Amino acid sequence: MVVFPFLRHCFPETTLITPMDTLVAEIVDQLDDNLREDFEERAAIIEFDANLPRAHAECLALLYVLRRYPFMLMKIR
Repeated sequence: MVVFPFLRHCFPETTLITPMDTLVAEIVDQLDDNLREDFEERAAIIEFDANLPRAHAECLALLYVLRRYPFMLMKIR
């Protein structure tokens, strides 16, 4: 969900979910807020629509984000 700065007071702070896989968690921690949100949304959609375990959905969501935004690979240590 994109929240415009002037509407930020209308929405409660969201809680970030730590990915289940440690490698996925390390990479996701390095994403900026927008890409982190994209990752979490994609993981939830994959988990629900494909009826996959959360850990598998998170791996696929990370691949999706990195494929869509390959410049993030240069920032990952």
